[in-house]
Amino acid sequence: MTPYLFDDANLSLASAHIRALIADISRPWFPVAESGVAVEPSLADVEAAASVRGQPLPFDHLRSLLGLSADALSLFAQALALQMEPRLSAQVARSLNFSRLVPGTSDGPTLAVLGEMAQRAGYPCELVSLCDPEHLIWRLSVLVSTLPFTGAPAALLSLPLHIPGHWVYSLLGRRCLSEELWPFVTREKPDLALEHCVLHDEWRETLAAVAGAFFRRWNRGQQYSDANGDRIGTSQGVAVTLAGGPGTGKTTLCRGIAQRTARPLLRVDASQLVQSSRWSELLGVLFAEAQLYGEIICLERADELCGIGKSGESRVLELLNRHRVFLFAEVANHSLLTQRLQEFALLRYDIPFPESRARKLLWACQAPPGLRFAQDVQDSLLSQRYPLTGLGVRNALSLTALVTLDNSDAIAEGATQAQLELAAALAVRDTDTAGLLRDKPVKRTLDSLVLTPTVRGQIEEIRDAMLYRHNVLHDWGLARGFQRGLGLVCLFDGPSGTGKTHCAECLAGDVGLELLQVRSAQVTDKYIGESEKRLETIFNQTDPHRQIILFDEADGFFSKRTVVGKSSDRYSNMEINTLLQLMENYPGLVILTTNLKDQIDQAFERRITYKVTFEIPTDTEREKIWRTIMPPELPLAADVDFARLAEEFPITGGGIKNAIIRAAYAASRVGKVAHQHFADAAEKEAMAAGILIQHQVDSF
Repeated sequence: MTPYLFDDANLSLASAHIRALIADISRPWFPVAESGVAVEPSLADVEAAASVRGQPLPFDHLRSLLGLSADALSLFAQALALQMEPRLSAQVARSLNFSRLVPGTSDGPTLAVLGEMAQRAGYPCELVSLCDPEHLIWRLSVLVSTLPFTGAPAALLSLPLHIPGHWVYSLLGRRCLSEELWPFVTREKPDLALEHCVLHDEWRETLAAVAGAFFRRWNRGQQYSDANGDRIGTSQGVAVTLAGGPGTGKTTLCRGIAQRTARPLLRVDASQLVQSSRWSELLGVLFAEAQLYGEIICLERADELCGIGKSGESRVLELLNRHRVFLFAEVANHSLLTQRLQEFALLRYDIPFPESRARKLLWACQAPPGLRFAQDVQDSLLSQRYPLTGLGVRNALSLTALVTLDNSDAIAEGATQAQLELAAALAVRDTDTAGLLRDKPVKRTLDSLVLTPTVRGQIEEIRDAMLYRHNVLHDWGLARGFQRGLGLVCLFDGPSGTGKTHCAECLAGDVGLELLQVRSAQVTDKYIGESEKRLETIFNQTDPHRQIILFDEADGFFSKRTVVGKSSDRYSNMEINTLLQLMENYPGLVILTTNLKDQIDQAFERRITYKVTFEIPTDTEREKIWRTIMPPELPLAADVDFARLAEEFPITGGGIKNAIIRAAYAASRVGKVAHQHFADAAEKEAMAAGILIQHQVDSF
C-alpha cells in the first residue's frame, strides 16, 4: 500500500479536485445569478490534468483504500461540501426548511439531508443499505455523530453527522490525528535506533522481523473491505505485551521498532483514555486511523484499560480481530493483564532491569547532543556503581549536560567522572515500601572504616561480589545452573558498637546502592498472617539492583524455631519459614547484624554466604578510630592524647563516637575540648557498657 502523501506541487491539484467537486455539488442549490460559490475548474478539467500527471485523485484514493461503494462515496462528498462551504450549508438549510445546518453540532446534516443533496447533484444513492450500524462508514468513523446511536438502524437517518478532520487532511495527502484523540494520543516519528534498546539481541531481532513482515503485508495493499463489498474482513492485528518497571525501556523499544519499520508511533495514555465516557468509541477511532495510515499503537499503562477487572479487554480484542494494526501493550507486570489478552498476544516480553553490561551501553548511546566525556570517564565503573534504568541514565546525562554545556571550559574538557557520578547518584530514585523500610543515607565508603586486615578482606570480597555478580551469574552460567539461592546473604556479628551497621552503610556507599533498614516494630503484628504479609512486601518492593536490605539486630527476626507447645509458637515458626523462603528466592544482597549470633536459627546459618565477626578494637585500632571520626572543626586543647585515651578506655567505636559528642557538650562553655573532657566522657561510656577500666581495677 503506497502512502498517499503529496509534495507541494501535487497538493494544488488535489485541492483543485476537491474545490471542483464542491462547486459541482453546490450548483443545484444556487440560482446562476445569485451563486455564492466561486467559479472553479470543472471536474473534467481537473481529472484530465491528473491523468496527464499520473497522480491519483483524492476520491480515487479513498475508494481504493477502503473499498467504499458509490453510495458511500456520494454521501461523503455531500458532507464534505457542507463542511468546507459555509454558504452552501446556509442555502441547504433554507431550502430544506432547517433552522440551521452546522456540521459537527447537534444541528448537523442528517443522512436524509445528505441523500437529498446527492439526488439534486445527480449522484443518487440507496440509503437503506447505509442504515446498517455495521456498514464501513460507521465502523471506520468515516461519518460520525455528536449524538450516540441507539435504537433501530433506521434511527441513523436522523443523527447529525460530520466528517472527522483527519479524513479531510487525508484527501489532501496529509496526516492529522482526529481532534477528539488529542487529549490521549501523541503521534511521533522516532529516530532512535533499535540497537540502542536494552533487550536481548535475539528477542529484539525477532520482534523486528515480526513487525517488518506485518508492515510488508500492509504495504501490499490489504484493504478493509472483503470480497463482498463494504464490510471489514476478519483479519487480525498483532499484539505484543511488554512488562517492566518504570524507566526500563518499554516505550523506548516501541520507538526503536517504529524507527526500524519506518512507521509512525501513536502513544496512548490508557489511564487518561478510560476517564472519557466515550472511551470505547475513541478506541475504535484510534484503531481505524492506525490501520488506515499504517501506524504502530503503543498502549501505555494498558492494565488501566484491559487489565484484570477492567471493562476494556473485550473491546481491545474485538478491535484487534477487526483491524490490521500492530499494538504494543505496556504494563508493569504481566500478572496485571487478563489471561485472554496474554494468550492473544503473539509475543510477550518481560523487560528486565538493565544489568551492568546493558547500563554501559546506555551511558554510551544516550548522551545529549554536544555532551562530551573527559578522559577520566569510566563508563564501566558508572554502570557497576549506579544501578539505573534507561530513564535514570538519560536523566543523569541530561543533568550533566545542563551543568557542563553552560560553561565554555567544561565544554572543552568534557564531563568528568565526578560530575557524572554526582548526577547518577541524584538519579537513583527512592522505592516505596509502605513505610516498612527506612532509607539509610549513604555518604561514606569503606575507606573511612577502621578494620582488622582479616575483616577488611572479607568486606572487600563482598564488595567485589556485588560489583561483578552479573558476570559470574550470567556470563559464567551460574544463573542457568542454579535457579534459587543466587542472592548474597551476609551476617555481621559482634558486640554492640563494633561497627556492624556502619560497615553496612559504607559497603552500600562503595557499590553505589541504597541501604534500606527494616523496622522490626512495624513488621511484627499481633494479628495472624500480617507479619508474613509485611515481610513479603519488603522483599517484593525492594529493587535488588538498586538497594540492599539491612536487618539490624537480626536475632529478633531470625531466632531459632521452637517446639510447638502453644498456638503462638506455631505462628512464630510460620514467620521464620516465610523469611527462609523469601531469602532463598531474593536475588539481591541482604545483610544481617546481630550481637546474639547463637540465637539465630540454624536454617538461616546454612543460607549465609559471608560471615564476618567484628571484635572489640585493639589499642592501636581505637587510637585510629579516635583520630578518624573526630570532626576537623572541633576545637581541641593541646593536651589531648588519643593514644592515651585508646589505652585507658577499651570501648568500642560506637562508644568512642558517643564519648566525643558528650565531651563536646561538656566543653561548650569554655570553647575548647581538653583531654579531661574526653576522659570523663569515655569513662562514663565504659561504665554504661559494663567495662572496667584500669584505675577502677587498681582501686580494688
